[in-house]
Amino acid sequence: MTDLLFGAIFACDLVAAVLGLTVGGTRAGRAAALALLALGGTLAVALGGAVLAGAPAPSVDIASGLPLGHLQFGLDSLSAIFVILAGLLLVAASIFADGYLAPHTGERATGVHLAVLSGLAAAMVLVCTARDGVGFLMAWESIAWLSYLAVILEIDDRQVSRAAFQMLAVSELGTLAVVAALLALGGSGFGFAALAAQGQHLGDPAASLVFLAFVFGFGAKAGILPLQMWLPEAHPAAPSHVSALLSAVIVKLGVYGIIRFGLGMLPHPDAWWGPALIGVGTTTALVGILWALFQRDLKRVLAYSTIENVGIIVAALGLAETFRAAGLELLASLALVAALYHAVTHALAKGVLFLGSGAVDRATGTRDLERLGGLARRLPVTSITMLLAILSLAAVAPFAGYLSEWMILETFLQGFNLPDLASRMVVLAGGALLALTAASAMVVFARLYAIGFVGQPRSRGAAEATEGAQSMRLAGALLLGPALAIALLPTLVLPLVDRAAQGIVGPSVLAHLVPPLYGGHPGAYAPLVGLGATLLGGILPINGLVVIPAPGFSTINSPTYLAIAELLLLALAVGGVRAIRRLGGDRRAPVWAGGIPAFEARRQYTATAYANPMRLIFQPVLRSVGVARGSDLAATGGTGAIEYEQSVPPPLERVLYRPLLAGVDRLARAIKVVQSGDTNQYVAYIFVVVLLVLLLRLV
Repeated sequence: MTDLLFGAIFACDLVAAVLGLTVGGTRAGRAAALALLALGGTLAVALGGAVLAGAPAPSVDIASGLPLGHLQFGLDSLSAIFVILAGLLLVAASIFADGYLAPHTGERATGVHLAVLSGLAAAMVLVCTARDGVGFLMAWESIAWLSYLAVILEIDDRQVSRAAFQMLAVSELGTLAVVAALLALGGSGFGFAALAAQGQHLGDPAASLVFLAFVFGFGAKAGILPLQMWLPEAHPAAPSHVSALLSAVIVKLGVYGIIRFGLGMLPHPDAWWGPALIGVGTTTALVGILWALFQRDLKRVLAYSTIENVGIIVAALGLAETFRAAGLELLASLALVAALYHAVTHALAKGVLFLGSGAVDRATGTRDLERLGGLARRLPVTSITMLLAILSLAAVAPFAGYLSEWMILETFLQGFNLPDLASRMVVLAGGALLALTAASAMVVFARLYAIGFVGQPRSRGAAEATEGAQSMRLAGALLLGPALAIALLPTLVLPLVDRAAQGIVGPSVLAHLVPPLYGGHPGAYAPLVGLGATLLGGILPINGLVVIPAPGFSTINSPTYLAIAELLLLALAVGGVRAIRRLGGDRRAPVWAGGIPAFEARRQYTATAYANPMRLIFQPVLRSVGVARGSDLAATGGTGAIEYEQSVPPPLERVLYRPLLAGVDRLARAIKVVQSGDTNQYVAYIFVVVLLVLLLRLV
């Protein structure tokens, strides 16, 4: 059955590509191609779910005729999780794209775009299912080029083309590092089993160089510092359904690569690997969320938030490596489970938000926060779905992002188990930076929703906005379903993530996180476990109902208890307000607005003003520049408009990118002298090369 599902996925993608190239410009052709893409995504979810449920994994061996061996494809628990994510996002993106692409009906570019999406869908599944280095690299390169083509739907836009090219350039730079690492491991073959066997016996410094190459190569796709510069450019430039795929799936495939190759094929980490990953991850997370706070473009805010969450995941992977190097395999597995769980929660929530941002753009004609406002009334469905996803990304209980970030932060608190002081200090500092990041994320998303969705409209487009096509509303709501499911019943997902982590680190941590439904549990958690066993015993086929770590994890508290307490407090507050209202009649009067006769949209907080206190605190890092025009009128008591413009340069632009680009430019100018355009000179080059080869053979 799984072999049949595996083949059917690519059959759907192939037929969708053909339909896109032939009749994709028509309304019926577009709908048919996207329906097949959604069907392929559904089959991918079914395939991954079947493997996680214990069904035999598909296995394909293709005699490629290449000197590097056969192409092998299969599925295990780790890749099944990413296949499910790819399938879910493909379903939502396909449904959304039907309404989003409707204005392009009749254009040849629409059909080509659908064919590219079909190829991208197949490549994402192939990356996850590849079981040899050659097949993996072929699928990996396909994703790079197809992502580039998918972004440039608006090919005449010079800024879009530039952003897509930057994304491709960074990806190719990372691919070179991955190729180098695979060649270093591929002495006895490029099958994953052979690569892992070679990694078992690789000593330093070779193992460290291979590890760094994998982290650099896959980190370029994931967007870790200093390779993050493509995300804030490509995500706003891409169509919103492509942005959702980029952030929720393709960026996560970089994380998959680090886990599969950096952790899975190098099982004996050096002591510094984990702390280095923690440093890179926490710095990436903090920089990402700080720069998100000062963006006006809605999709740029979400792009920098993706950088932040990738940093959190990478920091958790570094924590897993730190514990594994110290021989604390149970804690290493706990950190890996937390990282994978956060990858799932972030992918679902960010997919909802990127699709929602596309709906906002189509409804208002802008993504500028300073020109939005009042959308909660004008776009009720879009605003509600985005609000729920925002609450998850802001780590508000009881949403899924709260649980995953709680697990990561609490696992950092287990650093006191490490034997050496240096590692404990690194883990302590990493946990503190992640806590600061989490607090900043709440400010970022409060700003996004408060400025963009509540208050009064700041532009005519926002004031006249109406919900878009039904398919665009349905896509976000459809993706929100599993996001809420894993929030309300995380114990449905944790066993699957735990099974994936076992293939990389070893021991299962499920019994330490989710006590058995009928099992006793010591201490304060016994009533909750007993209540679940009494009410739902024998009904749900899961290990337990609540996330309650074992007593051995002494610093960890129950996130389920905290979520229930929050819900109870909310219920008490609502009940109290209703009880007070019954004591007396309603009295209606104008809202006092500081003596202002009529409250106007221009008197509201702007996005810039909202973020200004944080800008002042972090100014030494941000190095922002503000320019005020017309301020001399106010200083002299005159009248007139005062304009204030603030800019925050991209991270690392001054200290790294500008000097690096200047150096590359100087090198290119120096080399340019050999490109004279003279045919005789080029023939002379060939003669010299042939002569050198002959001389070397004689030697």
